This record gives sequence, C-alpha cells and structure tokens, in this order.
Amino acid sequence: DPELIDKRAFRDCFDKTVMDTSNGVFGYCQPHGFEPLREEIASHMRLHCINVCADNVLITNGSQNSLHLLFQTFINPEDTIAIESPAYSMLIHMANYFRCKIVEIPVNADGLDVNVLRGHLKRKRIKMLFITPTFHNPTGVTTSPVKREKLLTICEENDIILIEDSIEEELKYFGSVHLPIKAMDRMNRVIYLGTFSKILSPGLRLGWIIADKECIKRLTTLKTIFDLSDRKSTRLNSSHGKL
Repeated sequence: DPELIDKRAFRDCFDKTVMDTSNGVFGYCQPHGFEPLREEIASHMRLHCINVCADNVLITNGSQNSLHLLFQTFINPEDTIAIESPAYSMLIHMANYFRCKIVEIPVNADGLDVNVLRGHLKRKRIKMLFITPTFHNPTGVTTSPVKREKLLTICEENDIILIEDSIEEELKYFGSVHLPIKAMDRMNRVIYLGTFSKILSPGLRLGWIIADKECIKRLTTLKTIFDLSDRKSTRLNSSHGKL
C-alpha cells in the first residue's frame, strides 16, 4: 500500500545522497552499480547464509531487467528451459521473445514436481531452470528444504543453470525460514535474483543478481552496453547478440 511508505525517510535518504559530493552519484557509476549498495546487499545476504561479497552483486533495474540479462547472456534460439506451472507470465513472454522451448513443471504442495523434471531430462537437454522457492507466484507455495536440495543436485548432475527468483523472500515475518538454494550452492550452479519491489517500492525499479564473479562480469558487460546505448540495444535485441 503506497500509503504505508515512509515518504519522509525516502526524502531524507535522497537529500543526504545528493548533498554528499564524495559519493560520485552525479558521475558515471561503477558498471556493477553503486558500491555501498552492493556491499549492503552482500551483508544482508549473509544473514540468509549466502556468503558473498560486493563483487558477487550486480545492481539491475528490477527483476524483469535481471531476467532479460540472463536470457541475453545464456539462452540461444531453440534452447530448452524449464519453468514452474503455473508461472510468472512475463517469464513466458520473455522465453517466447528469445525463441526458446519451454518445459512446464507442475508445482505441488511442497514445490516443483521433481519426478516430472527428471522425466523430461531423460528425453531432452534442459539448459536453465527457473524457480521461485519461497512464496511461489501465483500459488504461494514454499518449496521444502529436502526438495531444494534435490533440485540443486539435479541441476549439478545435468549441467543446468538454476535461477532462484527470490522476489518474495523478505516477506517471511514469522515461523521457520528455509535456506535459499543459493546458500547450499558449492559449485556456482545457482544465480540468485533479488528485488526491492516488494519490500520498498516497485517504482524504484531496483533489483540485484548474485552469482560467481565471472558470471557477474559477463552480465555487467552486457548491461553496460545496453544502459549506455539504448538504440544499439534495440538492434542487438532483434538479432539476439551474445558475448
């Protein structure tokens, strides 16, 4: 509810940032994003047992921008991706735009149906799996810890990139908290997406990606190209240019 937003706190933060000439916000920002913000996000992620530093964080223009960067970097036409069913509608539109094949995996009471996923893997190569393990949109289901471990193991064994969308992660206010899949990741198989849309304001268009440093470098290079060259990005989008 916009009426619940502390507008005075927002104004004070903006005023403080604008008046502090030492932070360089009026110059060209670091490609990864504002460093103090990346450090703060990394510190907060450690509370979720995701042990990263600022170099593992890329600031984006919200979750949609994060998804766009991932498709541009990793997905080619005719690649197959796996998504939850039902799924976030814009994810389907994104996949159709990049002309990749979609495998829909049903969501049960404890999360994505692992047996259905294994069945598909016997017949085809899946390049990327998208999952919202905490408060799945639109069912609200939270994936069990056991199933989170199984999904990570499956992705490791089948060389699948696991995209963990944590859009609702911070809306857990009581009860036990399940560790993010990224917290169990020891082989840099998981790319974690975060956003301020649900906890601050969707109008900020501010999100982040957490991944290993080499992956962040690739994503940062692509984001820099499109942020600084909107017209060129339109042409590259149409041809699905890859780095």
